[in-house]
Amino acid sequence: MYNNLETYFRQKGQTDQAEEVHYAHRRRERESMPWPMWLGSQLHRAFVGYGLHPEYALYWALGVVAFGALVVFRPSRMERREEPKAPDSWAYVAGPVAAPAPAPPPTCWEEIGRLLGRLGNWLTLPLGSSDRQYNRVLYSLDLFVPAINMEAEKHWRPKDGYRFTWAWMRIHRLLGWIIIPIGLVALSGITKL
Repeated sequence: MYNNLETYFRQKGQTDQAEEVHYAHRRRERESMPWPMWLGSQLHRAFVGYGLHPEYALYWALGVVAFGALVVFRPSRMERREEPKAPDSWAYVAGPVAAPAPAPPPTCWEEIGRLLGRLGNWLTLPLGSSDRQYNRVLYSLDLFVPAINMEAEKHWRPKDGYRFTWAWMRIHRLLGWIIIPIGLVALSGITKL
């Protein structure tokens, strides 16, 4: 019944009424769901409006990145990661050292991340400097977007003693792994079922 009514409204060009019917259908379905499915349905509604509003995922993503950048990852709470030290050369005197295996070619995502990292370096470095400055927006974005590495996290970390910042760093990353794929699936139209 709900599907027929929604289809009717869409054919008449009344998308607002069609969405109201769709939401009423989902609300009715939730009444008989066990709590894990009920929770999933609520998240589906909140993150992408049951697939009808993929832009909701963008709003959530911007909100999480902005919260991280403006509230959590303030410069006073961050410190530079220590660079790994090269091993002493005398440790290799015992015998010949085999040549290292060639590195595999970078994947498409690694290449995109490298290019975005260069853009981030260009945005944050003062002219004539080889030192990487901290940029809280790039750090927040680097943690949030999965599969793209802008190398901000590689050079910066929260200071010890800021437990909320460490906890939010993990939550921030987890939200990125949840919101970004849900938004991409919603854009593809799969979740409108």
